[in-house]
Amino acid sequence: MEGLSGVIAELTGDLICLCERGVIVDVNPVGRRMLAGRDSGVGIVGQSLRSFIKADYRDIIDSNLDVLVEERGLPLMLVRADGELFEATLSARRMTREGGGDVVVVHGRDLKDKVRAVNTLVANHKRFLKVVEQAYDLTCLLKDGRITFMNPAGLKLLEAEGAQSVIGHPLTDFMHEDYAPLFEGGLDDLVEEAGMVPLKIVGLQGRRADVEARVTRFRADGADAHMVEARDITARKKAAEGVRDREQRLAGILGYVGDGIFTAGADGRIQSFNMAAESIFGYRAAEVVGRSPDRVIPDFTGRYLSPDLPAAPARRNKEAGATLGREVETSGRHADGRTFPLTLTLTRLPQGKEMIHICIVRDISERKRAEERERRYTQQLENRVRERTDDLRRMSRRSELILEAAGDGIIGLDLSGKVTFINPAAERILGVAADRPAIGLDGAQVFRRVHTDGAQSPVAPLMPFPVAPTRGENGVGGPPLEVTLARLDGSSFPAEFASTPLEENGQVVGTVAILRDITDRRVAQARLSVAYTVFDNVGEGIAVCDDRWRVTMVNPAFSTITGIPGEEAVGQGLRDLLVKDRSVFNDMIETLAWNNRWERDVWCDRPRQSCSEKEETEEFAVRLVVTEIQAADGTGIHALILSDVTQRKRDEERIRFQANYDTLTSLPNRSLFMDRLRSSVALALRSGCPMGLLIVDLDGFKGINDSLGHDAGDALLVEAAGRLRECARDSDTVARLGGDEFTLLLNGIKDQGDAIHVAERVIASLAQPFELTNGERGRISASVGIALVPTHGMDVDVVLNRADKAMYRAKQAGKNAWRIHASGAAEERVLRVLSREEH
Repeated sequence: MEGLSGVIAELTGDLICLCERGVIVDVNPVGRRMLAGRDSGVGIVGQSLRSFIKADYRDIIDSNLDVLVEERGLPLMLVRADGELFEATLSARRMTREGGGDVVVVHGRDLKDKVRAVNTLVANHKRFLKVVEQAYDLTCLLKDGRITFMNPAGLKLLEAEGAQSVIGHPLTDFMHEDYAPLFEGGLDDLVEEAGMVPLKIVGLQGRRADVEARVTRFRADGADAHMVEARDITARKKAAEGVRDREQRLAGILGYVGDGIFTAGADGRIQSFNMAAESIFGYRAAEVVGRSPDRVIPDFTGRYLSPDLPAAPARRNKEAGATLGREVETSGRHADGRTFPLTLTLTRLPQGKEMIHICIVRDISERKRAEERERRYTQQLENRVRERTDDLRRMSRRSELILEAAGDGIIGLDLSGKVTFINPAAERILGVAADRPAIGLDGAQVFRRVHTDGAQSPVAPLMPFPVAPTRGENGVGGPPLEVTLARLDGSSFPAEFASTPLEENGQVVGTVAILRDITDRRVAQARLSVAYTVFDNVGEGIAVCDDRWRVTMVNPAFSTITGIPGEEAVGQGLRDLLVKDRSVFNDMIETLAWNNRWERDVWCDRPRQSCSEKEETEEFAVRLVVTEIQAADGTGIHALILSDVTQRKRDEERIRFQANYDTLTSLPNRSLFMDRLRSSVALALRSGCPMGLLIVDLDGFKGINDSLGHDAGDALLVEAAGRLRECARDSDTVARLGGDEFTLLLNGIKDQGDAIHVAERVIASLAQPFELTNGERGRISASVGIALVPTHGMDVDVVLNRADKAMYRAKQAGKNAWRIHASGAAEERVLRVLSREEH
């Protein structure tokens, strides 16, 4: 193609080719691609144009292409070189070359779009024909979403008696509500689905059916319409669910069966591996599936795989066939590398065209161990029989040695009462002489009992044996008896005696008698009786506690002192019962940890004996001595001895009170006051907080004491002491120095203003009338002297002296006043300040 025509042929989008006698001699690029298709390497030039026309259409075209010249735009079905069909219109024009000869110019246009439309119509037509021919599936036509046609199969599926029951209804009226969202966008959304769409249809009678549906859109009367095809798959779905359930149940059974099961396919690789197999071999299924069984059973492939495997040699075929269906013992390999014995049962199961191997394995390690144990046990049993025979010989000799070495006397008698054997201990106890053996003697000569019904009662035999002994008589077969026996020399001794029948093969053939000299026990019992008598009658309270300090026994004196009956005390803890002070109890425990004795005076509570008293308990003091003793079994027990020291403690407290307190007012006396003054001065100097000392003298007391008597004076002093306590704080000290002179120690005050404030309270309180004896009333006043530490001194005597001088200045100032230690000018300033504060 040359010149302008060549350019046009290059640029056009249609096929242009030149043919001579029906053979292509030239073709444009578009035509080459159109005829070659995907096979771009094929040669187009030189081939007959008729070879690219489908065989059904070739008879229409003659070899000279005259039909194409005559027809204008003949539609034909062409075949590309790669075999793909496409439809095109071909037309031709005959031309004469300059050098002579005719050539045909062929023009072809691809009718792809037109063919698609025609194919759609044809497909729609075929589907419609299928609806007519196959009435088992639902087929309906819809326009604007409403049913315009429904075939009989659809009417049956929808439980409709006739077409009028469904025509005009939207298709969604027959859809299950769970599938309604699929139709929200219209049927066009379902048209775009590539395959069948699963749906659920609800019939007019309520029957539900699972279907697979396909929606197709087409044009009818110039408008879009839809055709719906649906196939009932309810039965198929139930069948599939049944198969799936059976497979799941089978998989569950295989998964939890006790035996290990794995399968191998025709390729000799593991396909499945149940949980029991995982437990036996130590591998997870994912680690062995797809691998050779040789990983878990060495040389499995060479010994056991089916002869049907392509790679199986003849030798292996014979061996494998011999093991099918039969349990054999072999070895398995665990994931940790160890080998262990197992049994293997191999069966074959056809699965389609292939054959799978089912292998059932059972770990027999425990069985092998049991067999080994049984073998060893049998061997050991044989050894033991031999050893037992030797032991019996030794035991016989040992029994003789035991009888000879036993501390208790052991004597054997036959049914006639004759002594058959006697050990050395029995000879010693009974006084059998060496030159007069007891073997063969009558039992009445050996055992003689001394009765207590008379001093010189005849000696009676202990055990007559004219017949077989009866159980329980004369100590035979019963509990031991304590009797007095006579020795062969005539002397007597307390003894514990017991006997038991001697049996052989269920028959009594004699008696074995055992006796023990209990002289030492009787002595110990006598001592114990004396100890119990002392325990019950001693004046001190005694209690015994175990290693956990629980009371195990008490004597009567303990109950008398504590007021707690013995039956109530036993079982209680000592801390709850007696020593209730935790610090005292802890001190006792700590002391006994390094010393086995602890002693201390302790105050306790006991029930009050008199019912007239309001208080249910009363205090009492005891001197408590605790000793730790080692018991026979190695445990520690504690012995407590209590002495009532209540009166002594009260006398000591009374003496101590009289030494430190004024007997009339119960205030600290001068001695205790001086101790507390020294402590308060030291505290004030150490802490830096001032301390105030007030000395109070009662003005007018001597006149009342002289005129109204000492009883009235004492009553005034007691009342004055009470008022002074009310003026002071709990941390302060109020004391009576003697006569009508009192003092107050004020600890931790801020300044002298606090001390002056207390002094004014004292003066005001004591200025109030006093109720004296016999209805008399009296009035007094008070003069108060004040000194501060460290302001007025840092020594006890200095501070006391300056407070006393300040008190005398108050008396000189007219009494009923206070004065603080200071120079004259300083005191005047203090008085002026206080005067202004009062105004």
